[in-house]
Amino acid sequence: MKKISFPHILSFLIIFAMLATTLMSCAGGGDNKIETDTTTTSDGPPGETDKLLDNYGREIIDPDIPDNLDFGGRDFVVHTRGNVEQYEWKADFPNGEILNDTIYERNMLVEELLNIKIVVLAEGTWADYSTVTLPKMKASIMSGDYAYDLIAGFSTPIATLATTGLILNLNDVPYLDFDKPWWSQNIVEELTIDDILHFAVGSLSLSMIYSMECIFVNTDMLKDVAPGYNIYDTVKSGNWTWDEMQRLSASAYFDNNGNGVKDEGDRYGMAFCDNSNTIHGFLYSTGNKLILRDAEGYPKINIETEKLSEIVDKLIVLLYETDSAYPADKTPLDFSDGNVMFFNHWLYWGQTQYSHLMETYGIVPMPKYNTQQENYYTPVQSGMHMYCIPIDVKNVEENGIITEALAAQSYRTLQPAYYEIVLKTKYAKDSDTSQMVDIMYDTVFFDFAQIFNTDLGILNNISDVVRSKNNTLVSILKATSSIYEKKLEALIKGIIGQT
Repeated sequence: MKKISFPHILSFLIIFAMLATTLMSCAGGGDNKIETDTTTTSDGPPGETDKLLDNYGREIIDPDIPDNLDFGGRDFVVHTRGNVEQYEWKADFPNGEILNDTIYERNMLVEELLNIKIVVLAEGTWADYSTVTLPKMKASIMSGDYAYDLIAGFSTPIATLATTGLILNLNDVPYLDFDKPWWSQNIVEELTIDDILHFAVGSLSLSMIYSMECIFVNTDMLKDVAPGYNIYDTVKSGNWTWDEMQRLSASAYFDNNGNGVKDEGDRYGMAFCDNSNTIHGFLYSTGNKLILRDAEGYPKINIETEKLSEIVDKLIVLLYETDSAYPADKTPLDFSDGNVMFFNHWLYWGQTQYSHLMETYGIVPMPKYNTQQENYYTPVQSGMHMYCIPIDVKNVEENGIITEALAAQSYRTLQPAYYEIVLKTKYAKDSDTSQMVDIMYDTVFFDFAQIFNTDLGILNNISDVVRSKNNTLVSILKATSSIYEKKLEALIKGIIGQT
């Protein structure tokens, strides 16, 4: 079969760009258009074919799917969460906003290319996904309703489908090629067992990018506390650590309301959200995976109790016992009020909640555990979407082709539009902030134990110990290690179909 050659539809893209420019000019948003220009380069021997590059210096790679396809105008139903569909799938018409218009362009392009109609089914929110949305999906698939062609699932709850037999092994789906750059190799390696892969993440998953954990910095307060200090240089030199964050915070406290009591009206060096994402974020910023692979490639528990206990000790102090920090077990302070210097959250918060503070805040990666740690590690919150395909789809081959085409086009236009333009230009105040986003993206970190936390529960135990402020982790892990081993064994058997 011939490859589809996406460059042969560049004329369509250019026409779209011209149309979008006209529309945005009428709407006053002409500066938000997405360019479709390409360049060529030849770094190889004389006579070697020049490479076609996109605006971001990436080689344009075609998906390995057949040419001249016509799927007869069929619907392709994508199920996604109801409160975030606009960030990956939902765009009914161009409106001058970069992200919306690029989603619209991608959907329209693939619809034209394959003669399909993309239907976005958005249901539920993070709050009721496990109790309402997921059971409804399971019932539909079990009854063979053929209600969904592709599921963009809330990562931790959707992972429970891996043992149900209700979703396909993506490695058996024709035309899905996980060696291509529009799929995350980190997730493929983390989740594949015996060549069985139920979930994928990549350029379709903007939620992976905006769910990255980070530290928001009140740069005005930092200038006041540490004149002449450049936090971005500290990050780039590899010296941004838990200790450094605490050191800078030490002199930030101020009794704003003058009542002599440390309360919500004062100024603090640090404040944190008292939730599992905060604890998991700092835990994984150490690069410590709770599950590794054995010599045969199967997941195995990796709990070095002494090291993990040391991390928990330090995390308890960081979150609850640092003088200059607002304790994490109290109602979180609002970073946008300007009374907190360092605040942890996911990157999405900067785009949605703090965009009006562009001149007064910065973004840095999660700090290293210590200076001996070689790399930064960027955990991803569970709000990330993982993609899977139900077993009741009518035509697996067509679904593979459509999904691969959507992923490839997302890599071509959607991911760079969001990452390079929205995050690093529209919502970044300077080149330093853009570099911080690059560091975070390049150090994204996944752990099998986190993705399958619902089935395993190891992280829940660690979170409970941290919240108790009493480090009994060693004794708890000794008492429960055999339970986790049995849970992991059952999970592996369920994934590979041996239950």
